[in-house]
Amino acid sequence: MYSLKPYFNFECTAIRPASIIYSLPNYHNDQTVCPQINRTVVEEAHNSTIDAMLMQERQLLEEQQQNLIKQLNEFIQKLNITLISIGNRKRRSTGGKEPQIASQIAEPKEKLPKINSSTSRVAFSYKEDYSESVIIGQSLRPCLSPAIADFDMKKFPKLVSLEVSESDRDWLLHLSAIAVKRSIAFKGHLATACVDRPKCEIDVHISTDGLSKPTAVIGDVVIHGRIVIWKLLGCLVGIYPTDPCHVGLSTRIDRWLLMANGVMTNETTLESVCRLINPSLSRYDFLASANVVTVADVILKALIEKNGVCLANNVEMWLARVAEAIGNC
Repeated sequence: MYSLKPYFNFECTAIRPASIIYSLPNYHNDQTVCPQINRTVVEEAHNSTIDAMLMQERQLLEEQQQNLIKQLNEFIQKLNITLISIGNRKRRSTGGKEPQIASQIAEPKEKLPKINSSTSRVAFSYKEDYSESVIIGQSLRPCLSPAIADFDMKKFPKLVSLEVSESDRDWLLHLSAIAVKRSIAFKGHLATACVDRPKCEIDVHISTDGLSKPTAVIGDVVIHGRIVIWKLLGCLVGIYPTDPCHVGLSTRIDRWLLMANGVMTNETTLESVCRLINPSLSRYDFLASANVVTVADVILKALIEKNGVCLANNVEMWLARVAEAIGNC
């Protein structure tokens, strides 16, 4: 075998392989290099060197800690001096009077209601003074019947004229079923039951000449496009939000309305839309991540029932909930 000369002075130390499981033969043939040296002495010298290095590291750490403590004390002293000078300036600006601390100002105490010590018992009443959380809402809603959204609409036009095609009849019938119960009357080709003092009248004209884009006329304003008309009718019926605080909900509703419009224009298939509806109903009872029926649920329900595709269990249960909500509104 061969031998390697180390770069450091190891004249009196025999390098031996460590015995892990069995002893390894030493091929350097240096067992008799320095026989008079005691191995324990060498190990003690090595250990003392390691201890000295550790002591040096500890001393460095202690010196750094002392410097940090000294800097912290100096900073605290400067901060105290600065606070005292600021307080003196405020006293000079207020004419020597110290400003009142908020905790020293006596707040008016609320008058507590007097407890009647008579033995007469009062009927128990429960008042919910806190906002409903997500967990509480999800635990309560399975026990409640499905409901339809009822968003506020401040101003109603007197008359809205619609011109649609025959393919739009189904979703108009679903919307008219909700509109009648909310004092909005449909007239024309889609007349509904008589409504006393309607808030708004919607005159529907169904064209048979293959109208591509439905139109709506409100006074001098003409609206083109199916999605815009869905939003307009949803606002009038109260199932599409107009308040800025509901911008997240309206954005999610718009996503489903775009899919529904794609189905009606043959840009996408209803089966692919149903595959997207199925996982979205895993957490919420209705579309648009909502717990009430919105215009997206009504429109897509009309399209699915018209085409009659094979549905998953979630979608079938959702259709039943939407139908129940429309019947109970």
